[in-house]
Formats: sequence, C-alpha cells, structure tokens
Amino acid sequence: TSAWMLWLGLLPAASVPAAWSQLAGWGLEGFGDYGAFVFLGALAAFDGDDGSALLRALTKCDAQSWCAMMRDYNATMTREGLYGAGGTSSHPWGTAPLGD
Repeated sequence: TSAWMLWLGLLPAASVPAAWSQLAGWGLEGFGDYGAFVFLGALAAFDGDDGSALLRALTKCDAQSWCAMMRDYNATMTREGLYGAGGTSSHPWGTAPLGD
C-alpha cells in the first residue's frame, strides 16, 4: 500500500503529497494492530504536515482504534488485537501507541 511506500521513502517526490493526503483520511481499521506502526510512521514522515494528521489518527474513535478500546473495554493499554473481543492486554507492546 502507499503507507508502506511512504514509510520506506520509496515514492517519487511528486507522488508523496497525493498519497499522503489519501492515507491521512484512513483509520486503523485499514491496517489493524500490527500495521498501525507503519501507518503512523508514514503519517509522521511527511514534512508537509504539522503533526495534526498523526494526532487525528491516534485519537480517531472508529470501531477498530485505541479510542474504542478505552471506550468499550475500559482499557489502559493496547489489547492484543483491534478486532473482536479476543486476546489479552498483557503483552509488552501494550504502550505501542506512545512512541517510536
């Protein structure tokens, strides 16, 4: 996807703004819990944004999001997966949204 290409810096410079603009409108449901790192990294890699898109992505409250985890499960750390009620909250990547 364009997220991987943006994150790895493989898109031609002329294609970056359009690809980033499309990506900025997506949420975690397009990537899941493991692809979230690439999604957030791709958003952060674009110099044409002040960080607003990254903040929106971290706080977006779609069905598959960290916000939904807090709302639906009273979570204080990342669950094993964004999808469904399965999984646990006892993994070392529990604070993954906080940094890189």
